[in-house]
Amino acid sequence: MEYVVLEIISLLSGGNRKGMKGKITPEDILEFATGSRYEPVLGFKLKPTINFQPHPQWLPTASTCANQLYLPVPPDAITPFPPEEKLMALMDNGFSTKLFGIN
Repeated sequence: MEYVVLEIISLLSGGNRKGMKGKITPEDILEFATGSRYEPVLGFKLKPTINFQPHPQWLPTASTCANQLYLPVPPDAITPFPPEEKLMALMDNGFSTKLFGIN
């Protein structure tokens, strides 16, 4: 799963995807997950974590109080991921809104 996370972040912040509305940076993703755009000088009291859970609309969500990012995964082994362009557009939309969703 770590590879998937790194690939998603790389694709989102790379700036070379077709149809991209805006460049999502690692800082945008950190802010989405923690509420802070930068790591505090003394570090986070709670280490940021990435979790995977099913989400019906394939959107990322977060719990900023607990510094947890939730990335969508299929609900079962039969359901495929959406096409890459659609998944990346959903991630762009989720991370760029600065709204962390409801978990």
